[in-house]
Amino acid sequence: MGFLTYSVLAILVGIVLIIIAQAFVPQKAVVLQPDESLLTRLDLLAFDQFAELMTTLVSRMGLEVDFYERGNDGRESVRILAERTDELSGGRYAIVVLRGAGEPVSVDQVHKLRQWARYENAMKGILIAPAEFTRDAENVVSAMPGVPVQLVDGLRFEEWLSEYTPQEIADLPLPLTERRTREE
Repeated sequence: MGFLTYSVLAILVGIVLIIIAQAFVPQKAVVLQPDESLLTRLDLLAFDQFAELMTTLVSRMGLEVDFYERGNDGRESVRILAERTDELSGGRYAIVVLRGAGEPVSVDQVHKLRQWARYENAMKGILIAPAEFTRDAENVVSAMPGVPVQLVDGLRFEEWLSEYTPQEIADLPLPLTERRTREE
């Protein structure tokens, strides 16, 4: 048998294998498309993972985390007490990081943070949310005396995460959206 015979035989075996393989492939298959939204991906984390990521963020921003706990204000969150130890800008910070991408943050959340910050003798409160703040929430920050509060919306939150925790956010799980397509 010559080279031509082996070549033809190899081609025929290849064609038979392709036909057999196609018989076992469904005509319609589920194709999973990743959702690239970082803030949506945060919502997939278990609370402990979320809290660990938030304390890492705060630490890398130059604050020393004293402790953290699950928020008890009706919306899933982590409350973090942290300190800056340098002389000029040192002091205690009360930080609340909310979950729930797309859920606007109301004035109630600002009041709750300010009360907690005052209770903890914090020099500043920081409210971080994966969404926007309502107009009332933004207005109450400057209108009310007491512990100053900084509002960090979803865009700024994403910037901080990208700047201070790039490796950790690269490792976040991707939500998968099912979409049916035809196999070609």
